[in-house]
Amino acid sequence: MLGPKRKRSDFNAEVEAHLALEADRLKEQSMTDEEARMAARRAFGNVTRAQERFYESGRWVGWDHLVQDIRFGLRLLRKNPGFTAVAVITLALGIGANSAIFSVVDSFLLRPLPVADPGQITIFDRPQKEGFALPLFSIPDYRDLRDQTTKVFSGMFSYLTRFDGLSVNGKAERIRTYYVSGNFFSTLGIKPATGRFILPSEGETPGADPVMVLSYTYWKGRFGGDPEIVGTKVSVDGHPVTIVGVAPEGFYGINLLSAPQAYLPLGMAVYGGQAADFITNRAARFVFVGARLQPGESLQRAQAVLDGVARRLSQQYSDTDKDFTVKVYPELRARPIPQAGSLVVVLSGLFLGLTTIVLVLACVNVANMFLVRSTAREREMVTRAALGAPRSRLVRQLLMESVLLAIAGGVAGILFGSWMRIPIVRGRTLTEADDEKSQYVAIVNETMVKRFWPNQDPVGRQFTMSRESNHPMQVVGVARNSRFLGVVPSWPIDAYFYVPYAQHYETNSLETVQVRTAGPPELMIPEVEGVVASLAPDLPVFDAQTMTEALNTLVGLLIFEIGAVLAGAFGILGLTLAIIGVYAVISYALGQRTQEIGIRMAFGANSQDVLLMILGEGFVIVGAGLTIGLAGAVSAARVVRNFVTVSATDPLTYLAVSATLAVVSLLAGYVPARRATKVDPMVALRYE
Repeated sequence: MLGPKRKRSDFNAEVEAHLALEADRLKEQSMTDEEARMAARRAFGNVTRAQERFYESGRWVGWDHLVQDIRFGLRLLRKNPGFTAVAVITLALGIGANSAIFSVVDSFLLRPLPVADPGQITIFDRPQKEGFALPLFSIPDYRDLRDQTTKVFSGMFSYLTRFDGLSVNGKAERIRTYYVSGNFFSTLGIKPATGRFILPSEGETPGADPVMVLSYTYWKGRFGGDPEIVGTKVSVDGHPVTIVGVAPEGFYGINLLSAPQAYLPLGMAVYGGQAADFITNRAARFVFVGARLQPGESLQRAQAVLDGVARRLSQQYSDTDKDFTVKVYPELRARPIPQAGSLVVVLSGLFLGLTTIVLVLACVNVANMFLVRSTAREREMVTRAALGAPRSRLVRQLLMESVLLAIAGGVAGILFGSWMRIPIVRGRTLTEADDEKSQYVAIVNETMVKRFWPNQDPVGRQFTMSRESNHPMQVVGVARNSRFLGVVPSWPIDAYFYVPYAQHYETNSLETVQVRTAGPPELMIPEVEGVVASLAPDLPVFDAQTMTEALNTLVGLLIFEIGAVLAGAFGILGLTLAIIGVYAVISYALGQRTQEIGIRMAFGANSQDVLLMILGEGFVIVGAGLTIGLAGAVSAARVVRNFVTVSATDPLTYLAVSATLAVVSLLAGYVPARRATKVDPMVALRYE
């Protein structure tokens, strides 16, 4: 049993030799050659079955059957490309929507800070009597809270965020900056990638300690990860500053939506626009406050201690801190800001719920498609079973087809939900080596290639931009055409090219000035920009825009617009899946009723009668679905009514949506119904 396995050819030769010996023996008993061979085979038994037993004894049969099932499943899927494409696309839509939304929720709400023991990090809020809250504190209040809560907090930090102008070697640009207390990094428990952090003693005096810590991403992108960057002199808003270190990789500050590019001592904020007395003025509330719980301390005990400190401060400084209260939140519950945490959680849960419904619809639709397909394969299954295929083998092969479709749909869904990374079809992509010291490079899209280098290899070609004519850019790759300004297929895709940000800081540099004008505001933009340039040539000017344009941002109405677009997209997705589902269900039902339809037509029913009957039954299904859907929509309206400016139970909206769904669903059922009316009655009567 443990010896080497014989070859199949050796076994076959042995069988043939045995049959030949037996035939010779029988011929000696006066049988003819043909009679002897037939008798020898009858005496030996089923030769094919013996060969199969030998085959099974020498192989891992389960693995071999698995490979066969995979090959057979792939062959069937290739044989039915329409079915395969629809099933894969249906699963891709459901899985892609879920992976995309979950990736966003995970990044912004679920993933903990990359710091030591992130569950101990808390964020403070300042509730107001009017019902809202402001997460901003004065530095004197922060210091009192820090010094009087050491029993429950092992450390407390403060910071403020703003944009500043950074000048390196005469090149000015805008950067997002964190002005942090000296214990910011030590409280978080992180270590620098290189150099050092801001010290606890730094930042206590306004304007003192002009040092800077770079974020890891900014260090790699702007300075190419130069390890000699520590000690470099730069200018921030016209004041000299020394770079002393780099934050660790993966640390993006406290709020991912406002990830900083640099960190400065809190006292340096006077050079960034803060009043000279902001460190001592208890009424100047500009800083965010966070803290780390002592090991073993609970959030409830910390809140009780904070309540006591807040009452004392409210009595001691009644002119500035009257009714002063503090609320502490776990850091994960305070994203992006504490008072918005519950709203963000509800909205995230709502969108995750929508994507889950879409995924369930996708799975149900694919299941219905398999049911429809099973009617066409019923005769095949019966035949295979009659030829000896065991039920378990048939079930395993059907399951393998489902697994193959699930894998294909999952891969397509992940690609669909991966924020549309643009593939490079020729050449290479951009790398960190493409910095301001290297050859200026670019990746162009296919449209640009056709326009400027038709029938030529664009890689290696050079071109310039008018604003940077002294820096020719060499084409290093070609990207597949992608849409940026619309998704309508009939719209042309314009020529685009992509460049490394590190090579164009001087033309991509970024405090806000608001100007009111009696005339069209857009006509004032060039004049304002000219005035700023004449006053401060090194000051970066950015985002000159009208108020309407400014509102279409994350700090304006953009987040609501994104929500509306996502909700609309999920609605269209659900409608698409509903169409597929209705089509599959009606097709399956009609496949089961082919003989009935034939009998009706044989007894005089015409095509129109059959069509109206099927559509009527389809309307009952659609009506039942709409009734259940409307009930669910009214219930869900109670959740979203605080997030919309129109009535969440607007009857016109419900009527319009219901009518649209009804018409579209009935149209989806019309195709199989129309096909059923073309059935030949005689053929249908013989249908089994």
